[in-house]
Amino acid sequence: MSDLLIAICTLGKVRAEWAAGLAIMKPVSGRPYELTLIQGMSTVDARNVAMALAFERKSEYMLFYDDDMLPRDPDAVLNLVSTMERYKDIDVLGGIYPRRRSVPDPLFFK
Repeated sequence: MSDLLIAICTLGKVRAEWAAGLAIMKPVSGRPYELTLIQGMSTVDARNVAMALAFERKSEYMLFYDDDMLPRDPDAVLNLVSTMERYKDIDVLGGIYPRRRSVPDPLFFK
């Protein structure tokens, strides 16, 4: 059992910046976590497999760390988990994702 399951959903190859982002991520102190690699599936299938695994392992939280994410903050996981701890009515929490265009602009949803 892990408090946090971090699912790495990838089609295979990743950019060096992605690997560096994963390497600098700090774990949440005092919380067991697990990294699991889900490779070679569509995004939908990989997410479904990850969710089933999180339920099976009775994980309190799960994070999708896709191969197109580039977190710049080593405390990103801590910030997400601590926000979920403070606001128990939140079921899903995500980052800001710009649309893929020549001039990226962020998408916000409430």
